[in-house]
Amino acid sequence: MVWADFLRYTSTFKADVGLAPLLDTALNRARAPVKFFDIARTGAAGIFSESQTFKGTVRDGVNGLLLPNEPERWVEAIIRLLQSPAERLSLATQASRDCGTASAK
Repeated sequence: MVWADFLRYTSTFKADVGLAPLLDTALNRARAPVKFFDIARTGAAGIFSESQTFKGTVRDGVNGLLLPNEPERWVEAIIRLLQSPAERLSLATQASRDCGTASAK
């Protein structure tokens, strides 16, 4: 999908939880935290790998969750967020503020 179409699509798409796992590779260590902005634009609470890519942007428990790449921890966090609308909204709202995007749902 070309960038303009992706931006248009994500401006209409809403989500509850967004996932951004990254393996620890040289390429991923050089990435920008674009997935943080993509997830915030959808109004979702984000779960992100504890990686250099996200550590400067995601404040754990404030505007997203930073987790080690351990599948069981991700499953627990997904379930917790799905069962806690207040926590989802709090994380999504702060991420949205930090990005300067529209309010989370």
